Amino acid sequence: MRQVSGLAGEHPRSKGESGTVFLAVLVAVAVLGVLAAAAMTIAANAYKASTWARDRAKALYAAEAGINRWLFLCDSGEATLSDLDGSIDGVAYTVSCAQSSDDASVYLLRSSASTGWHTCEVSVAAKSSPEAWQHVVFAGGNIEKESKVELNPESGPNGPVAGVLPPMPDWDKYRNLLEPDLLWTIPSVMPGEPINGEVKNLPGPGPHYYENEHIKTVSNITGDLYLRNCTVDKIVGPIRGNLFISGGKVGPVTGDILGSVYIEDADVSETNIGDADTVIRGDIEIRVPFTGSSGPKRGGGADGDGITVMGRVEGTVFLEGCSLTVKGATVCGSLYTSKGVTLTDGCTIDSGIFIEGDVVVWDEVVVGHRENLPAIMAQEDVEIMGGKGSKAGILSVDGVVWVGGEVQAHGATLKVETGCVAVLGRVHLTGSGGHKLHYDYGLLDPRNQPPHFTGGKTRLSLLRDTWRSSYQSAE
Repeated sequence: MRQVSGLAGEHPRSKGESGTVFLAVLVAVAVLGVLAAAAMTIAANAYKASTWARDRAKALYAAEAGINRWLFLCDSGEATLSDLDGSIDGVAYTVSCAQSSDDASVYLLRSSASTGWHTCEVSVAAKSSPEAWQHVVFAGGNIEKESKVELNPESGPNGPVAGVLPPMPDWDKYRNLLEPDLLWTIPSVMPGEPINGEVKNLPGPGPHYYENEHIKTVSNITGDLYLRNCTVDKIVGPIRGNLFISGGKVGPVTGDILGSVYIEDADVSETNIGDADTVIRGDIEIRVPFTGSSGPKRGGGADGDGITVMGRVEGTVFLEGCSLTVKGATVCGSLYTSKGVTLTDGCTIDSGIFIEGDVVVWDEVVVGHRENLPAIMAQEDVEIMGGKGSKAGILSVDGVVWVGGEVQAHGATLKVETGCVAVLGRVHLTGSGGHKLHYDYGLLDPRNQPPHFTGGKTRLSLLRDTWRSSYQSAE
């Protein structure tokens, strides 16, 4: 009998089944191989990407470090405005400097740094600006103040600094900028004849012209009025045009003037302009450059020292050769005089005062500024007079204050709403005045700083919105 091998129920594996198993194994191995290769590729790319990002960041930081070091060396006086090479954390950088062709105070900086994968270039513009505008108070002398004086900031990089000379202003450029566009010219009409020593009720459109006359009263004029070498006792308005005076002698000017007032080479010892109700729609320009018995007098006004302006002036007040008292007036434009000025009785100057002498403040005075010009610029001292009650001086300023002498506020009040104070001499903020000075951080941008200043220590400040970066890959 033949024996049957194997257990009951088992069947021998066919060739087809063996091939299927082998194929499945091959597919599994291939899939695993692809996955392994993909994983290795992903890991390699991730490593490469992280290396690129690291090198890109290192190149960027090194390029920025080069610019920062260049600025530090220039500010500290250890280097001149020239190219610079260096390295940080093993990454070399090169900084180049070029002066702008549009503005000599602007420098274009480019810093380049390279790593294994990337070269980064950072470019930025920096402007040379006076250091004085970086601090709430910047004094060439001592700063004398009581503890209750409010300075913001009280310390730190923008806090008060003493002992460093601020810059000097370029007065000619400011003078030319502020000067009204007025000029004396002989009109193309024949001189008129005064009627009983009076010039009034003249209809328009003018011009009306008088010369070498003694005129007791001028009033109610329509059109421009020209007076040459005339003695005029008083002008009471209204004048519906401009008033031009050359030579002679001028008494008080009151009443509304719809144009401007221009006086040159005249005796203004008895000249005051305006009263509490006067409105002058244009500018006031007075030039009395000569002295002595053979020339015009420089003016006395109500207080015997210069011309007094009252009422409302909607333009600029510009005086060459005489001092000025502004009494309870509102000047919508700027105020300039080559002498000193006294501000009193609650006057307001909207667009800044520029004085090549002293500024004396009585009662409450408010001064603003225009564009990026200073609110107050005085060649000599600013003195805020103390007193009791309504007589105590209060000077409220919105903008920069530059003083060539000293600032004295004993028992009075100085308030700088937003701005800074730069003084060549000492600063006295004492007494019970309650002084408050708040720094304008917008001055950290050199484009917001007062123009036309030269001399003194300067520093380079980066200009906002000029930072740029670019990259080049090694592959």
